[in-house]
Amino acid sequence: MNQKQIEEIIANAGQGDVDAQFILGAMYAMGQGVPHDHHEAVRWFHKAAEQGDPDAQRKLGMIYYHGQGVEQDRQAAVRWFRLAAEQGHDDAQANLGWLYAKGECLPQDDIQAYMWCHLSAMQGNRNAVKMLQLLGERLPPDQIDQARQRTLQWSAVREQTGVTHSSQLADTTDPAVETAHF
Repeated sequence: MNQKQIEEIIANAGQGDVDAQFILGAMYAMGQGVPHDHHEAVRWFHKAAEQGDPDAQRKLGMIYYHGQGVEQDRQAAVRWFRLAAEQGHDDAQANLGWLYAKGECLPQDDIQAYMWCHLSAMQGNRNAVKMLQLLGERLPPDQIDQARQRTLQWSAVREQTGVTHSSQLADTTDPAVETAHF
C-alpha cells in the first residue's frame, strides 16, 4: 500500500466511511502503513462497529474478550459478538455459541449454543460444525430438535422481517424464539 492510498483511507475514515474505518483499525492493529497502536485500532473499530459493521463488531468482541489494547471486559465482548451474530456474521455466531456451550460470560445453555453454532455452520463455518458435533454428543434428541426448531424460527423471522436483533424476535409467550438479552 502506497502513501497516497494510506492517506485516502485515513481521509475516508475521518469522513465516516465505515469500510475505511474498519480498514484503518486493522492497519493500526497490525502496524501496516501506520504505527502499530492498539488504542487507535480500537478507536477506529469502535467507529465502524457503532455504524453497524459486523466485522468491526466481531473484532471488538475479540479485542474485549482477550483484552488487547483495552481492559479485558467479557460482557463487552458478548455484546459485540451478539451484535455481529445477529447480523449473520458466522464467526461471531460461532463465538456466541461457544460462550453459551462453555457457560463463559453467559449462563451455560446448550440449546442457545446449538442454535448459534447451527446458524454459523449453515454458512460453512468449520469451527461451528465441530462444536455442533460435540453438542450433538451431549444433548438428548429432544433438545437437539428444540434447538433446530429455534434456529429455523430465528432464521425465518429474520428473513421475513429483516429483523437483525434477537430482542426484536422474542415473543415472551413462545419460548422457542426467546433469546437471552443484555
